[in-house]
Amino acid sequence: MRYLLFIFSITLFISCNKQEEDIKNYALLNGKVINHSENIIKLRDIDNKIIKEIEISTDGSFNDTLENIVTGYYRISLDKESSTIFLSPGTDISVNLDYQQFDETLIFEGNGSAENNYLSATYLKNENMGDTLTYAYLGSLDEASFIKTALDLKTKQLAFMTSQLGISEEFKELEEANLLYTWANRMQNYEAQRRYVSGDEEFKVSDEFNTFNEGLRLDDQSLANLSSYRNYLQNYYGAQIASDENLSKDYSLNYIKLIAKEVENEALRNSLLYANAQYGITFTSEVQPYYDIFMASSSNEEHKKEITEKYEKLIKVAAGKPSPKFINYENIDGTTTSLDDLKGKFVYVDVWATWCGPCKREIPHLKEITEAYKNKEIAFVSMSIDNPKDHDKWEQMVAEENLKGIQIFAPNAWESDFVQDYSILGIPRFILIDKEGNIVNANAPRPSQEELTELLNSLNI
Repeated sequence: MRYLLFIFSITLFISCNKQEEDIKNYALLNGKVINHSENIIKLRDIDNKIIKEIEISTDGSFNDTLENIVTGYYRISLDKESSTIFLSPGTDISVNLDYQQFDETLIFEGNGSAENNYLSATYLKNENMGDTLTYAYLGSLDEASFIKTALDLKTKQLAFMTSQLGISEEFKELEEANLLYTWANRMQNYEAQRRYVSGDEEFKVSDEFNTFNEGLRLDDQSLANLSSYRNYLQNYYGAQIASDENLSKDYSLNYIKLIAKEVENEALRNSLLYANAQYGITFTSEVQPYYDIFMASSSNEEHKKEITEKYEKLIKVAAGKPSPKFINYENIDGTTTSLDDLKGKFVYVDVWATWCGPCKREIPHLKEITEAYKNKEIAFVSMSIDNPKDHDKWEQMVAEENLKGIQIFAPNAWESDFVQDYSILGIPRFILIDKEGNIVNANAPRPSQEELTELLNSLNI
């Protein structure tokens, strides 16, 4: 009997340890949603990858186990609404949510609720601050006013966080770092914001301004899964590239070279390479070297697989390849235009939209270059990818700005064939095609860049 009891005790001990081990590896999330149309809640990681899709039952309830959870911030979304949540192994939270009042009703209960209720309250506080957090407002401030505003924001956010009851020391330490690097990102972005808002392209911050970087680490492995820290590193290394006048204008290629060389921590290097490559490989004019550097420098097989898929699509639009075609796209004059209609001329395509600020800033330069080459064998095509519902806005801007060249409207915005075939993920985007319909440069220089004139002249246009 004592032997059987001993065996039972050992079994119970093993069982309890297994349960404790399991608890360390997963989090629990449940609740109920009303007034929703979508039936899937999506949970995304720091790389914006969907790691879990949680089904909502017909009565609005949901309940799921999130396995292999790494402590950190995640993004939870339902249809068009989303929020940041904090998860760690052992988290067990529930929420009753009204989709029509998503932010106001996002209140959690259970183990881990204090941290998540703080994040929800922080979002509402930031939302209520309105324009004071916008790009336009911060960029409108002179340097001294901006420094004070950014510091005040950080101080108030830190005070609010430390006033919360029930949050863990683990979360507090991580959130302090998050607030620090959120502030650092504001500081890092100020010069570009000021230039954009003021229109003064020569604006530079004072030498003393950049002392904010002092004491901030570039290799803190403990912050590898913190998006504000990753953003800071992206901004920091991006600033190094922008300040080096000896580099080419290919920002994406320069950036990935620098990350591969400077970032020793594997997790951080993989993250920064991937964050850039998702878009950067579609912007670079040097797809092959870009891809080669990424593959040699990243050790994340999932990342490498995804970027390889992008690469295989992009090499189809490499220089010398036949260009994808736009066929019968609506012209502003009521006719239609196809790429084949322009054979016998070089074609410079500007992919833009009325809502795109950088696109509109290129308009005066595009007018100048169109005028300068009006008697040459080149057609200037401006392709709007505005949403079809904004067709009238396109017509209005073409008229008001007296836009020249061939003005066409892509039928399905971002999903239009020409846009998809070129893997366009950001605008403005400029493409140069030769007289036979072959690609000269799928990422041609902008009208505002001297390199465009140099390129056109080199082709004897």
